[in-house]
Amino acid sequence: MLLQLGNKVYEGLFVPSTISYSGNEANLAQYDLINTKPRLQFTGNTLEEVTLQFKLRIEFCTPAQEIKDLEAWKSTGEILPLLLGNGEYVNDYVIKSVGKEITQTFNDGTIVEVDITISLLEYVPGSEEEQQAASDRRKAAAVGYKKQVIRRPTQKPTSEAQAHTALMEAQNKSWEAAEEAEKMKNADVPEEHISKVQSKVAMAQAALEDARNKISEVQENITVATGVIASVNKAKDKLTEIGNLMQPPVSLTALNDSILNLQTGLRGVNDAAIPFTNDIILRKM
Repeated sequence: MLLQLGNKVYEGLFVPSTISYSGNEANLAQYDLINTKPRLQFTGNTLEEVTLQFKLRIEFCTPAQEIKDLEAWKSTGEILPLLLGNGEYVNDYVIKSVGKEITQTFNDGTIVEVDITISLLEYVPGSEEEQQAASDRRKAAAVGYKKQVIRRPTQKPTSEAQAHTALMEAQNKSWEAAEEAEKMKNADVPEEHISKVQSKVAMAQAALEDARNKISEVQENITVATGVIASVNKAKDKLTEIGNLMQPPVSLTALNDSILNLQTGLRGVNDAAIPFTNDIILRKM
């Protein structure tokens, strides 16, 4: 476990990509005097703010539900203890804001990938009862009224799940190749990008080959395996088209056509794999 916020445990892939702290600064009141410089008086510290950034994907969580939980905590002003994996109690916080950037969805709008930014603001207890509860947490005697989430031991992914992960990775690398080719097309000196495009194309082709092999090994368990394999082969062919153009002088017209063909092919892979992805999400395989 990396950390626990409230009753949510963050571990494995389900962890923040960055954790940043701000605030907790000296608060100084200034008052003026006649014929001399002003005086300062320390009035305490400002509230601490913690920012957590996540990339959530359907392979290890349900992004829409995680967003819903965080929004509910924000709306009710839920007091959330923050603990580190080594057992250290950091402080109590409330959620100030939940920023969301959805980067990938299925055709029906289901979120596949989303970037989340959570801003936490330090909560200072007011009543004696709240102060005692906070003191108990600092002594690791309690975590408020939160209950530790009971988690089953991590299960080894099935061969089908591993094949799906390989397919997702292959699609990502192929889109990266398309983006690199797009940069080359728009560059002042396109030939300077030849080696970068070749490298991206080679990595994408290797990833597609790996995904195709893994899907073929469990083909009998995947109802749409034939269609997915066919779409992967087409995407590989489109990558080959781009690779064959990487000889100076590069025809930008032909490159543009090949980029469009690759993008269409990758959308075809995504469409063909939707039933397969749904089965993975629903833990049917």
